[in-house]
Amino acid sequence: MRTKQPLKTSQRVVVIIMDVLLMTELCLAMYWCNRDPETMVATFLKTYLPAAMITLGGAWMTIRRLSPPEPEPVLQKGA
Repeated sequence: MRTKQPLKTSQRVVVIIMDVLLMTELCLAMYWCNRDPETMVATFLKTYLPAAMITLGGAWMTIRRLSPPEPEPVLQKGA
């Protein structure tokens, strides 16, 4: 079981980059779907959701990879 530890500096940088990417993806999706008001919702969902899921998944994997390894549990003799 993973224990909660504060984020390292490299992990914080990943979170900041993820936030900037999500905001950029949101702005671009709104710009692209604004061209045709009749299909605005469908276009937004088709463009933003996949991009956001890829960004969140990549950031999650990167943060996990940058986390320190879990210490091995110490076994006590005679227990």
